[in-house]
Amino acid sequence: MQILNKKKHGRLWTPRGAMEANDRFVSAIVNASPIVLWGNKYFCTQCHYGPGLWTKNFGVTWDKHEDLQIEISLQGNFDFDIEGKKVRIHSGEALVISAGRRHIWRTPTSGFMLGMFIRALSPEGENHTVRLKKNADFGVVKPSVLSKGLVQLANLTSQKVATEFDVARIQAWHKLTVAEILESTMESDSFKAETVTADRSIKSAHILRNVIEEIDRRIAEPLLVEDLARSAGVSERQLNRLFVEFKGESVHRFILNRRLLKARSLIEKDPSLPIKAVAAESGFADASHLGNAFRRSFYISPGRFAASLTR
Repeated sequence: MQILNKKKHGRLWTPRGAMEANDRFVSAIVNASPIVLWGNKYFCTQCHYGPGLWTKNFGVTWDKHEDLQIEISLQGNFDFDIEGKKVRIHSGEALVISAGRRHIWRTPTSGFMLGMFIRALSPEGENHTVRLKKNADFGVVKPSVLSKGLVQLANLTSQKVATEFDVARIQAWHKLTVAEILESTMESDSFKAETVTADRSIKSAHILRNVIEEIDRRIAEPLLVEDLARSAGVSERQLNRLFVEFKGESVHRFILNRRLLKARSLIEKDPSLPIKAVAAESGFADASHLGNAFRRSFYISPGRFAASLTR
């Protein structure tokens, strides 16, 4: 089943359209409540459409991730090698890869792929191992489970304007889709979900808001987690726990993503701006540091992205 339609989802065929769809997706899931299964909490820490359309015979080098990885073909076929075990996913199928497993992939046909990273948290905010059934390195979920949710997510994230109702729908369809994938491939774990009191939530929200405001205010400067924690009146460990619990990522990762969004915003406002200047204004050490991080997150170099905006 082909999830995407070029006439309906044409904006995903361009780097900028794919990035805007990513933004809509990420902003919706970051602010969503956790997915609760078997009494456990699961967060989607990252999702992406890549650069849009992957060209035929494109591939990536060996990689591995700290979180459970879900890759879903929305169009075309993708061949994965997971530590010597080979598997192909077709359009409408999801591949779930255990955390820490080295893998590569290539596409024998051009196509689109939606990637997600899922983290489980203990009540103390510590990462919790997500186990697949029968100690498997990976699992494949067939189209019958996914098709409707994927079509709805593609429709909602690829449109130009999203209302608050649309954001709520993205969150709902995302939760249903991920929950079905996890239920089909995972072993249920034993830890219980944490009950968060209102007072603690208010205090945590206040700390996070102040730290995020400081990060945005000083984005072009060197930022140390230790200094941010001291300014917030908590330990570095406590601050990281708050970010993982409520933002789904560490402080360091949050800062990096904030810098990348700043860099991308600068390029969008002025594509002729030298990449060196973009790096300096967004807090990267140099153009090379920015380029490497930009490609890892957006699957395109800053220079090529700037060029795509002037065509």
